[in-house]
Amino acid sequence: ENNDSTSLALFYRDIYSFDNVAGSAVDIQSSFPFSDWELRGLDDRELKIFNDGLERLNLRELLPQLSTSYLVDGFYAGSLVFDAKAKNFMDVLTHDAIQCTMTPTGFNNVDPELHVTVSGGMSQFLNSASPYSQKYLETMPLSLQELLRQGAFTLDPVTTLFVARRALTDRAYMSYLHRILPMYLIEKTMFRG
Repeated sequence: ENNDSTSLALFYRDIYSFDNVAGSAVDIQSSFPFSDWELRGLDDRELKIFNDGLERLNLRELLPQLSTSYLVDGFYAGSLVFDAKAKNFMDVLTHDAIQCTMTPTGFNNVDPELHVTVSGGMSQFLNSASPYSQKYLETMPLSLQELLRQGAFTLDPVTTLFVARRALTDRAYMSYLHRILPMYLIEKTMFRG
């Protein structure tokens, strides 16, 4: 990323957490549009594989999280976990935007190359002796477990879900909260004084 968006991420998160207007605006936009859905067009038997996949991905919770990341961080990045045996998606591994660095391509139809550093929480989960953690990891593909244990890796574009809030051509993404940053910083400084 050739701009200062990554270094400002903590400020955007602070604004989201503590600014009553900005945080509420993000929450409203990230919760109101999403509701239950129903797939149609095929017999129930044929729709079962799709409904099962959507239930496993837990889209009802994922979409508001995706929207919040999109607005606050400026993008959402996740890895779809595919089960080759069941021929269906099992889960989405959400990557913290602060743990991501990207190299923009300049092409409209090509997502930037995303490099991820595994978070401390994920490392604890991978190394946990908890039966819950171990049972869940057993269901994950070994290739994904190996990548996570490396500590850092580049995301595979085929299985990556990348949704960026693009605004200007000089950056791959931009936070919805970017415009209020100057006034927020002045306000923070005044409170300290």
